[in-house]
Amino acid sequence: MSKITVALATGTALAALALPAVAGAHATVSPLQPQGAALTAARGTYVLRAPNETDGQRTYKVSLLVPTAIRTSISIRQLPDWKVSLKTRKTGQKDAEGGDVVAISRITWTARTTRDEIAPHFYGEWPIRFQNPATPQALTFRIDQYYTSRKGSRKRPEVVRWAGGPGSDHPASVIDVVASAPAT
Repeated sequence: MSKITVALATGTALAALALPAVAGAHATVSPLQPQGAALTAARGTYVLRAPNETDGQRTYKVSLLVPTAIRTSISIRQLPDWKVSLKTRKTGQKDAEGGDVVAISRITWTARTTRDEIAPHFYGEWPIRFQNPATPQALTFRIDQYYTSRKGSRKRPEVVRWAGGPGSDHPASVIDVVASAPAT
């Protein structure tokens, strides 16, 4: 076998190994630490991760649509370099201290400055905490990722909507909440 053939075969094998990582890279919500299955009624810390998969553009905003089942139990970690905006509504319920219970339907993080934007080949993380529903179900998280224009402007962003079904080019992130094991 010639040196060119070996080099081509090696290059092809390395490219094939790289494809699954690139194809599987997208905005996701997942446990902050590998903590096992998401169990019913358990409270846990999760993280929204969004990689910047474009060349020459920066991610400057990420918006998360909160699944209905966890809208009243979610809390958001404040990060110094990202402004957080919440879309909320009062539920008509009161908490243990008599305060209004609100449902958070959308969380949007926006980089405060251009220095805080996510450059190509980097990713951002935004921690959230919530109580899983009491019944087994799939929690679907739709995520909108905003990129600057090719000239670096936020005025005409490119928006990637991670909202499709499994196997689509832009799948939504899904966490399967499974039944807790009965106490023995």
